[in-house]
Amino acid sequence: MILVDEAQIIYRSPSGRCWHLSGRPFEGREGVTLGTDPQNMHAAPTTLLFQEGARQIGATYTGRVVSRRDVSIEVSVRADSQFGFSTTRTEWLKDLDYHQAGWLHVWTPQTGWRTLKVRKRAEPVPFVKKNATKIKWDKYMIPLVAENPYWEGIRETSFWRNKSGLGRGTLHIRNPGVVAVHPRFTLVGPGTPWIQDGPGGPLIEFPAMQAGEVWLVDTNPRSKTIRTSTGMNLYPRMRGRKFRGSYPPGTSTPIEVRFTGNAALSSQILAVSYPRYEGWM
Repeated sequence: MILVDEAQIIYRSPSGRCWHLSGRPFEGREGVTLGTDPQNMHAAPTTLLFQEGARQIGATYTGRVVSRRDVSIEVSVRADSQFGFSTTRTEWLKDLDYHQAGWLHVWTPQTGWRTLKVRKRAEPVPFVKKNATKIKWDKYMIPLVAENPYWEGIRETSFWRNKSGLGRGTLHIRNPGVVAVHPRFTLVGPGTPWIQDGPGGPLIEFPAMQAGEVWLVDTNPRSKTIRTSTGMNLYPRMRGRKFRGSYPPGTSTPIEVRFTGNAALSSQILAVSYPRYEGWM
């Protein structure tokens, strides 16, 4: 058994190929290793907004803007042969793309896995200006950008099934992150589902479901949808009923759920959320 007690850093390309950049026992297995001092891996870039008036002393805080995150990492590419070096370098650079995003995955014993979705921000800058193939080694500065600057943690789930036949129960929405979350729900019929809208919020009624139907509900204000297994969006059938609540950071919130009408013992609701963090550790 291999005991892992140090940070693991992996880059996963848009095609799904993994490059083990740092951390034993797989560091450099594909021929690429992480250098020292990666940039902007911790706090999300934040600008505070203030309002100032002509006769005002000082300023009034009005909010903040969290911007994209520009990340820079240094990597070394090496191989035992010139052909191996050339192949590894080509494959590594090919896995960095402007149009398709990849992922930086970081694991530590204290935090578990955290993920940052990134894409190439500019062309990589080589350290060796000539004859890199001859010495079978080169070093690159890799500029990356994350449109969403927060690291995503391991998903949190809560499940309720109508085992008792009473048609009501409780889900626990846990958010150990630093940003409020909007869960996604998976509903399995039959019956009419009801879900409480955030801490202390009202119960939101859904349209009636048939036996065997599965719906995916996204409560994020930017992407509110209710998708059936065939891809149809049922949100227009909500007749104005909307989710407005969110779950604050550092909380675990019980919410009420129900299935009414022709609910069965198989009626169920699964809540899924992804906590977000400022940094990778």
